[in-house]
Amino acid sequence: MDRETFGPLTDLFGSDTQGRLIFDLVRTIVANRIKLRALEGVLIEKGIITTEELNRIYENVLSASSDDIINEVLQEFGGGNTDY
Repeated sequence: MDRETFGPLTDLFGSDTQGRLIFDLVRTIVANRIKLRALEGVLIEKGIITTEELNRIYENVLSASSDDIINEVLQEFGGGNTDY
């Protein structure tokens, strides 16, 4: 990232704390995606599931309401009744 073009990360993300939280979240998402890719590869390579079956499963999961999933996660980790 070119500092002259974008300025400090705090300009993009807000305070240092917000920036750190966003950075940690992005790092976690990327790490999880890498793990999922590896697992997908093993499952397909071993013949446990086909690419088409895996895509069908993903479509079913993604068709679920993301708001419901977000609320479920917030309730699990927040310990309260939080509507997104």
